[in-house]
Amino acid sequence: SIVRANVVAAFLCATSLLAQSIGQWDFDSGNLLSTPGSTLGDLQYADILSGGTQGATQFGTTTSFGIPNIAGTEARVMKFPAANNGLGYVMPTPPANGRGQFVDNYTLIFDVLYPAEANGKVRPFINTDNDEVRPGAGADLIVNTANAIGAPNGPFHGQISTNTWYRIGFVLRTNELRKYIDGVEVGVQTAVGGQGVFPTLDQLVLSPSAAALILSNTGTNGATAGYVNSIQIRDTALTIGQMAALGGASAAGIPQTLPSVPSFILTRTPGVAAANVPPSPNIQVVINQGDTTVNSNSIQLSLDGTIVPALVTPTPPSYAVAYSVTNLLDPGSVHTLKLVYQDSVAGSKTNIWSFTVVAYGAITLPAPFAFENFDGVAEGTFPSGWIATNNTTKLTAHPGIIYTDPQSDAFLDWVVITTTDLRTAKGGAPLVVPPIAVNGVLLTAMASNQLAYAESDSRSGNQVQALFSPDFNCTGKTNVYLSFHSIYAQNQDSLGAVEYSIDQGVTWQPALYMLQCCVDSQDSVADVHRLPDGTIDAFATMNFVDGGEAYAPLPYGAFIGVESNRWSTLAPFISPRTNDDLVESIRVEVLRLAKADGQAKVRLRFLQTGTGSWWFGIDDVGLYTISTPTIATQPTSLTVDAGTSATFSVTAAGDPPLTYQWQKDGNNIANATNQSYTIASTQPGDAGQYKVIVRNASGPTPSAPATLTVITTPVFTLLPLSQVADPGAVITITAGARGGVPLSLQWYFNGARITGAVSNSLTLNSVQTTNSGSYLLVASNSFGSVTSAVARVIVFADLPNSGSITQGLVVHLTFDNTLNDSSGRSNNATYNSANGLVTKPAAPTYVAGKIGPAFQFTTALDASKIEFATLGYPSDLKFGATSDWSVAFWIFNTNSAGDPAFFANKNWFSSANAGWGVFSQGGGNFRVQLTDSKDTSLRIAGTRPEIIRDGAWHHLVVTLQVGGSRNIYLDGVLTDTAANPITGGIDTDNLVNGSGQPFAVNIGQDGTGAYNDSTANPPPALATGGDTAIINAAIDDVGIWRRTLTPQEVQGIYIKGVASNDLTTASAGLVVKPSIAIQPLGQTVSPGTNVTFSVAASGTAPLSYQWQKNGANISVTTSNLTLTAVQTNATGDYRV
Repeated sequence: SIVRANVVAAFLCATSLLAQSIGQWDFDSGNLLSTPGSTLGDLQYADILSGGTQGATQFGTTTSFGIPNIAGTEARVMKFPAANNGLGYVMPTPPANGRGQFVDNYTLIFDVLYPAEANGKVRPFINTDNDEVRPGAGADLIVNTANAIGAPNGPFHGQISTNTWYRIGFVLRTNELRKYIDGVEVGVQTAVGGQGVFPTLDQLVLSPSAAALILSNTGTNGATAGYVNSIQIRDTALTIGQMAALGGASAAGIPQTLPSVPSFILTRTPGVAAANVPPSPNIQVVINQGDTTVNSNSIQLSLDGTIVPALVTPTPPSYAVAYSVTNLLDPGSVHTLKLVYQDSVAGSKTNIWSFTVVAYGAITLPAPFAFENFDGVAEGTFPSGWIATNNTTKLTAHPGIIYTDPQSDAFLDWVVITTTDLRTAKGGAPLVVPPIAVNGVLLTAMASNQLAYAESDSRSGNQVQALFSPDFNCTGKTNVYLSFHSIYAQNQDSLGAVEYSIDQGVTWQPALYMLQCCVDSQDSVADVHRLPDGTIDAFATMNFVDGGEAYAPLPYGAFIGVESNRWSTLAPFISPRTNDDLVESIRVEVLRLAKADGQAKVRLRFLQTGTGSWWFGIDDVGLYTISTPTIATQPTSLTVDAGTSATFSVTAAGDPPLTYQWQKDGNNIANATNQSYTIASTQPGDAGQYKVIVRNASGPTPSAPATLTVITTPVFTLLPLSQVADPGAVITITAGARGGVPLSLQWYFNGARITGAVSNSLTLNSVQTTNSGSYLLVASNSFGSVTSAVARVIVFADLPNSGSITQGLVVHLTFDNTLNDSSGRSNNATYNSANGLVTKPAAPTYVAGKIGPAFQFTTALDASKIEFATLGYPSDLKFGATSDWSVAFWIFNTNSAGDPAFFANKNWFSSANAGWGVFSQGGGNFRVQLTDSKDTSLRIAGTRPEIIRDGAWHHLVVTLQVGGSRNIYLDGVLTDTAANPITGGIDTDNLVNGSGQPFAVNIGQDGTGAYNDSTANPPPALATGGDTAIINAAIDDVGIWRRTLTPQEVQGIYIKGVASNDLTTASAGLVVKPSIAIQPLGQTVSPGTNVTFSVAASGTAPLSYQWQKNGANISVTTSNLTLTAVQTNATGDYRV
């Protein structure tokens, strides 16, 4: 049910309560009056008393504003400001028409244009829930930073550009939101997901006969200026056909009387730009006649330019068009559908769209000369000659042979098992069937009836399992290949291997080694090692000790059959696989066994090793003679700029001679008959699908298709970042753009062209406050132009003794025997305890700090004691999407385990949860984590290696600039910087923990106030035992600013803190005189010896060095002086 208080507002005109209501505002009179025919009242300024919005609102024409006309016609429009923090407009809402006496069926439409500076920014349309369903979240229907439309938390759909008029429509039908751009449905949204978010669209329901805030955002949430020609709200949910009838923006405004509904496509499969479409798709289209009559005999469906025999079925008032593709379309290929028909109003109508086939595996195999599918034996027994051996840990709690229990002795080794029992034992994951075609037929199963299977996942201890085949006779066989259905899953510490022997197992030859490809969250070093040029270092890979592998510390090479003196030759056989990807390695493997040609005794060896490390299954094992060419390296898809070259190439093997014929979109390319094909200067018409047919005397082999994408209009690959700097600093703003060549670049400052600034980087030397402002880059070519997002440069002059350090300071906790805030903002902290297992101390504990007393906090390992200080969630700490931010504090940590919070507002059960925090780490280092409140895929992690659990005080500072960077400082020195991807803010004030208590900004705890890494998520009010503790840590001199501190300000706070002065005494420009901690040592050496003198110094960076000999400068200016092969003339006194 929905419960919401109505917003009371006074309107200049009374709202008419008619059976059907429509509100319309076209601004033709240069004011906010409703358009004649509207049944709702006038718009009003949200801040009618202060007049801020009215003063920033302008009325005029498209010509007078210097913006594009609407569909070529001049129009009267309103220019609205970037409105938030109380600014904006109030729109009357229709009477109730839905559940709970609310408006939950309506259509809202805007004819709008946004200028270039709005690109990449949030643009609000309406706040439907008055921030009651999602407190503080702001507008509920928006254009997001990716220029798509929708309701947070998405998904967002469509795409709009700047300096273009659009008719943006939203249709709410109970809990279904449909989104339209220029009459075309771009997406449907049926639920809002995310932490702490309502699971339905109740937030979009309007209060009846009340008011809603439009073209504005609440608090500091994002907003931009723009132009609006017409606004309409209806108390009915228009159909897709009615929205199509309304079409795009027009100078006359949105029609109040609905035009006749044209015929339109109601549904289509595959959809527009659909991806991962099956290789043999069933094409289905439904044409709705609308208010017209469609001639059924005129309906024609074409695929890739060819008319197909589609079945047309009348289903009044619609026609269903169906066609099934009977062949397999190429993997990853792009195809075009065209539907043509005639209706009684528009005459001939044409709809064209494309789809992309899933990149499935396509294998062509001849008949095998040896084959095993494990179906001819009883479950648990092997075919004749197949032998298994293992060194796998026996689990005594699961004795006996039970094929449905993966921890039983049935799974001590490779086992022949039915797919039914395997599904019971392991679920469906090992039996997933990705799209793979063998000889033109899609597989419906990777394993049929029975397979050979090695289990590791459900078992503890070590698993080493090898399966040997009998000897196969390859006498007289050439081009011998092994193919099998592989059901393998890679783990971070597992190995899957396939080898073969031609001498009955005396020596083994390589065929395939599957190992973890990459660094990930579980391993900081990939199992597959690489040389500096990126190629695989096979010896290092096989000699690597992961630490989690079976029988550690054995290297992976200890488990394979190839001797260590040949490990360096194994790179071609090492196949990097993705950790924990349960689908990637389900394949039909085809492996060349080069040394098996003509051999009488060829034996196979399948190996799996791990420690609870997924599985390896095989079926349909066959040996083949493949004489047609085989393609080792497929052509790769390319994206190039128009005017530049593109080269496709293929690597193939087979009996010579090999011939090549390249094709584009299925058609032969003249004179393209080499191993590679090059287009010297690509043009838009060159975009398409390319493949090559490789042929020898035995027949042809087609390659997989590769897509050529040609970029014409410029696009940005790297947006410029905002920056904060001290006077005198050097700033470099960098952006990246690509597009058709030649490409021109031009930087602008506050809208004015910067002479000579025509590269991708702009350097400002010795900046001053006059350099503060907005910078952007325009990229242009013959196809068009694009403008980057604005980079804000703030040069903040904080002179000594100026007191400017406190500008924007909203929290200052000195902890001088109090938790009160001394910033003047009254954001006091409160002593708190999350647990009742012990009696809460009567008062907080203060200990000797860095600057006077400090606050002491504790989280016990068993959660028996959790004490911290909470700031609650005052408005000053709700930063929204547009406020910069800094936090600084001194920390003393000597006894901790796990990753307890120093300072946080987020639920630390997962780094993916919304919010921010500074946390200790198990190794004594620390971590900073920030995650977007509205899109939790946007996050910045910063785990620092520096040790701060060392019995000393350390100063930590984190700064965040919107559209800029996140910086981490330790003891006054910048240690890490990262681009800030966050667009929705880092606030968590709208979230609650497991007991319904709101999140807060906490000192000594995470935002829930109960974190010790217990299993509950979100944690309850009384936490249970976990593995995180911090005992009697101390924190001092906490500051939070609603701005970004400059590097010199951070350094100044540290310098003053070292001298026992709090942050309010700091400023930029403070310098600590260098001091030498370790002096160079005198040495007596023999002639020809190399001599090194070293010095260790501290002081304000940067430090410079000048070495002297016998009082005279020499040409060494680093902290070390090295004299090579000294002779007697080097004797003397050296100092720095």
